Amino acid sequence: MNKIHINMLFILLLIIFMTSVCISQNTNEIKKREQQQMNTDYIEVSLNYDVLKQLGYEKQDFIATDDGESFFLLTKAGETVKFLDIPSTYEFEGKKYKITQIESKIFESFSSLTNITIPNSVTKIGNRAFNHCTSLKKITLPDTIDEIPESAFSECFSLKSISLPKNIKKIGETSFCNCKSLEDIEIPNGVTEIGFLAFSGCTSLKELKIPNSVTEIGFKAFENVPHVYYKGKAKDPEKKAIFFRGIWGAKKFN
Repeated sequence: MNKIHINMLFILLLIIFMTSVCISQNTNEIKKREQQQMNTDYIEVSLNYDVLKQLGYEKQDFIATDDGESFFLLTKAGETVKFLDIPSTYEFEGKKYKITQIESKIFESFSSLTNITIPNSVTKIGNRAFNHCTSLKKITLPDTIDEIPESAFSECFSLKSISLPKNIKKIGETSFCNCKSLEDIEIPNGVTEIGFLAFSGCTSLKELKIPNSVTEIGFKAFENVPHVYYKGKAKDPEKKAIFFRGIWGAKKFN
């Protein structure tokens, strides 16, 4: 092969390489534009009762106990809903919506719900969102959530296990208070705060391991939890000169 042929081959290979680079760049640019278009097309909303109605759900009231305590059913097309898979996006009257938050108290005291899945589009859950969901056994949380807020799952008596998002930083006050069936929960490394009464009354939780990333622990956070392991340096939240295990409430503390 002479020098001319070598030069022509080199030029051909260079053209092929440059063409592939351009195609790749164009493809990435198209994907980027499509993503931007999708983000601008969708109206961000918080899941509230109006949104539930747009999705075809209805809230039904009923009295379940002798003392007159009110509970609620979630229904769709006249049928009681037990398994709720919240969509990330939906369309209603020609408009596109994206669900990014779960409103406070939205599912409070819904006794029919046993399983709930929250999509990755959601970044925030409101206070008491699932409080007193007495039949709730399983809930799937996305890693887009960075905080478990106040009383989010308190008094979910049937909840046995839950996987916390790996990116959470805070477990709020009374967030799992009186979850009496809770047997398994792993607190991710990176959590820095556990609030007042957060796991109080979780008597089926045989042991609870607290990562050393936690630097704030609220009063009675582990009240009546059988066994808590923690080697970190959280401050005494009440600033009392008494043994921490008394302040934090665990039956046994290491």
